[in-house]
Amino acid sequence: MSARARAVLSGVLLALAGVLGLLLPTGTAFAAADPAGYTASKTTLAPEETFVLTATFTNPESTPVIFLWQGIHPAVNGGAWTLEACLGCTPSGANNAVAADSTPVLPGESRSIQATYKAKAGSTGYSTFDGYVYYESGGAGKDKLTPAAVAVTIANP
Repeated sequence: MSARARAVLSGVLLALAGVLGLLLPTGTAFAAADPAGYTASKTTLAPEETFVLTATFTNPESTPVIFLWQGIHPAVNGGAWTLEACLGCTPSGANNAVAADSTPVLPGESRSIQATYKAKAGSTGYSTFDGYVYYESGGAGKDKLTPAAVAVTIANP
C-alpha cells in the first residue's frame, strides 16, 4: 500500500472513530453503579417464621453523601407480614422500616439497615418487598426505587 493510500485510510479511520465517539454513550453512562442492594436471609419459609431483609446503600458518587434515607416495605401480599425488629432503622406505618441519617457517607462507603419480618399465622403465597433510597451529594438529591427488591414465599409446612 502506498504512503498516500495509508494516509487517506488513516484519515478515514480517525474520522470514523470521531463520529462513533459522538454517537456512542460515554463509559460513565454504563459504569453507573446501583447504590442500593437488597438481600433476604431466607426466600422460602413457613407461617410464623421470620427472615431478615438487609438493605445496603453504597455511595456511588465522588463526593460524600451528606443525607441518606433508606426504606423497606412489604408490597405484594404485604398483609402477610409483621415487622418484628429493626437494626439501624425505625418502624414506620404499616410494617415499613426506615432510616434517615446525616452522618457523611464517603465515596465507596456503605450503610446498611436490617428489618426482621415474621410471616403471620395462616399466611401463604408469594410476597415482594420494595426498597427505596434517597440521598444528597454534591448539592443534588437522587433517589432510587427498587420494586420487588426481594421476593419471599410463605409455604405450608
